[in-house]
Amino acid sequence: MAAFMRLHPPTFDSSEDDPLVADDCLRTITKKLNAVRATDEEKVTLATHQLVGAAGEWWENYQDAVDDPEAITWEEFIEEFHNYHIPKGVMEMKAEEFCYLKQGAMTVNQYIRKFMKLSRYALEDVNTEKKKQRCFRRGLNSSLRTQLITHIYPDFNIMMNRTILLEEERSKMEGERKRKFNLQRVCQQERAQRIKTNNAPPTKYQPTMQYRSPGPNSLQPTPTYRSYNTGIQPKNENNATSEQTCFGCREPGHRIANAHTSTDQQPLLPHNPQEITGLQPPELEALDLRILDSRRGTLRLWAKAESVT
Repeated sequence: MAAFMRLHPPTFDSSEDDPLVADDCLRTITKKLNAVRATDEEKVTLATHQLVGAAGEWWENYQDAVDDPEAITWEEFIEEFHNYHIPKGVMEMKAEEFCYLKQGAMTVNQYIRKFMKLSRYALEDVNTEKKKQRCFRRGLNSSLRTQLITHIYPDFNIMMNRTILLEEERSKMEGERKRKFNLQRVCQQERAQRIKTNNAPPTKYQPTMQYRSPGPNSLQPTPTYRSYNTGIQPKNENNATSEQTCFGCREPGHRIANAHTSTDQQPLLPHNPQEITGLQPPELEALDLRILDSRRGTLRLWAKAESVT
């Protein structure tokens, strides 16, 4: 017992999820029993010592059902253990699952692990190299299967390694293809954006509105003939009074139209805007007063020149 326990044999509880767990555990225990050179009677005692939980309860019930528990042989124990913990119905279901095994979205490594696990339920289908290779190729994806079917491999391990290398190369090629596709799509989007920008109609120029801060140097609104004729001056937006300069005498405080002459000096230019400009009253309505003053100043200078001569 001490030599057997020093080998750390596994314990077994139940195999509801995977029946082969029970078979694996029994195989491991058998190897360790053979290592300590246990007899058939000692094998039954040491193996049943590792049954715990549901498996331990099963063994106790089996011992109670037989007439002489001490006479149970090692072969009888193995047979009854398989009948209870590895039922034939479950074995048949797992064997059918192996027959219909497909790679699908699994990687080759994942497919290999599942293939090796399920193949233990169908030993008759993989008992030769030829059968094993045929079952392995049958479940692979079509792209890998097509590349493998053109070669003959001396054993299953060589074919398995070849499949892993093929998948790696295919992954690299797929990654490069995706990278080029994404780069091409980005270039097309940029080209479409440039074409759209070049074909867009030009936007109308809108001058920037300029605002002046209130102050004594703010400009007065432009006077017109209507305001000059009626004597009503337009209001300045910032209500600031600006100094006016006469175009005739160049003195501040008045305009040339409002300038008063002395009694001994006659005006040198007419005061009637119609006489100055030659325009009719409808056209004088929109006349800028600065144009009127400019024409008066020109006539004044002309009159001074005439008086000197």
